[in-house]
Amino acid sequence: MSVSPDSIQVAWLPLSEDPALLASVLAQAGPWGVRAVHLSHALCHDADDLLEDAGRAERMAEFVRRCRAAGLRVWCWTHEICRPPADCLQAGQLDFDAPALWQHLAAKYQRFLTAVLPDLEGLVLTCAETDFLVYHDRDLRSGSTRPARTTRLARALHDCCRRHGCRLALRDFVYRRTEVSDMAQAIGDCPPDLIVMTKSVPHDWHPFYPSNPLLGAVGGREQWMELDLGHEYEGQHLYPYAEVEANLVRLRDGYARGVRTFAVRLDRAVEFRGVSALHCPWGRLELLTLRRFAEDPGVAAETIWGEWERTQFPGARRAVELATRAVQTLLFPQRFWYADHSRLPTWEYAATHLVDGNADRLPIWTGRAEDAAAEAEFRGMSATWRQVLQAEAREGLALARECVRLIRGAPHAAPELDAWRQAADSLEAWSELFALHREAFFAIEVLRWHSAPAGAAAAESAVDELERACVRWAPRLAHQRLENERATAHFPRVIASLRTAAAARCSGVPVAPSL
Repeated sequence: MSVSPDSIQVAWLPLSEDPALLASVLAQAGPWGVRAVHLSHALCHDADDLLEDAGRAERMAEFVRRCRAAGLRVWCWTHEICRPPADCLQAGQLDFDAPALWQHLAAKYQRFLTAVLPDLEGLVLTCAETDFLVYHDRDLRSGSTRPARTTRLARALHDCCRRHGCRLALRDFVYRRTEVSDMAQAIGDCPPDLIVMTKSVPHDWHPFYPSNPLLGAVGGREQWMELDLGHEYEGQHLYPYAEVEANLVRLRDGYARGVRTFAVRLDRAVEFRGVSALHCPWGRLELLTLRRFAEDPGVAAETIWGEWERTQFPGARRAVELATRAVQTLLFPQRFWYADHSRLPTWEYAATHLVDGNADRLPIWTGRAEDAAAEAEFRGMSATWRQVLQAEAREGLALARECVRLIRGAPHAAPELDAWRQAADSLEAWSELFALHREAFFAIEVLRWHSAPAGAAAAESAVDELERACVRWAPRLAHQRLENERATAHFPRVIASLRTAAAARCSGVPVAPSL
């Protein structure tokens, strides 16, 4: 099918290898105007997943054949450098310049593109979240600079793809602003027909992060924008969440910077639970946003809301807006990172993601003085700041409760009422749990700066109250899964970590979060 060079293309990313989800993708991609599908995450994280698992490789090959029969182009993800030959390692360090490494990669992708998945449109290469990071100096020896190493790796896979009649997209996912600069330099030295795949935001999914600085900064190369409609950090569709207006802003920003292909995640890479953007009303609202944008980049948010509202109960829009604000308020204190992939965080996780940790955080990405001031407040935990956080949690809890009341008052004949009621039950539980978790965590953090017997007692009491709530809500949440386990299975670890941190704070023993 020929398309206009300026037309907008949409690709879907189902992250879970589940027959029901993949069948839904095949059945619904055409009606939704989707042109391509990516194999990523649980389908294929790196080429070795399929090279070393014949059963999985055959399942993916069959899915590719069915996609092609449906008129869908298929791209497959891989991460490098992954599982290099033993003779390229010395004392745990990778010899990046070893000829054997490059011979290994050429042979690996020769086999992958001919014997495993011969019908691909191309590969999508990520240099992060793998065994050896070419853009880091850690665990790696080389005479080349960091950007030069990324360029060499991209060129090597680009050459493999070209020999087999397909293309390479380089996914520029990194964690820090300095790494973004290195990536931009690396891309500038790559072949001009290399595609660049860029998240809508820097680093990872966060509703308050700005546009990714690499958008429109890839030397005129074809660029795709990646978005997360599976909401890895905002509830994973266990309760209503949708950002119609914010998504339109990001889509238009990408379009203005030259992006014409938008690749969207549909779910989270866990055992499929019937939960994805395709399988809930608020998820389909966001898919509708993308579809109408692809047809008309100037489409108004009110037009999209109006079309969707006609398929839902009166008040559905208000319910989604309330829930979305509640989630952004409770799971992102003062806009900062807090929740662990939509779960209650352990003390270690919250302490290393709110500020510091293994990635640049909000103030560095936004450059806003207000965010820098908030970060300073988190590092000092004054009584006034504590009150600000408590008021914010009360606001979030009130928003969630209003949403729950609205959904439970929907007419009995309302469309998809069971899905809405399950979501209301879920939001009721999780909103209270996050509010109580924040009370416990920040009470413990106060002790770091203001040691006092009353503060210690308050922290212990807050943890006790959270534990009681975990027990009370566990039966309602027992069927839910987050991060490949029962959501409630994580509760004891959270409580234990908070108690350990509280005890250490009270005794004056320093607690070092593990990064």
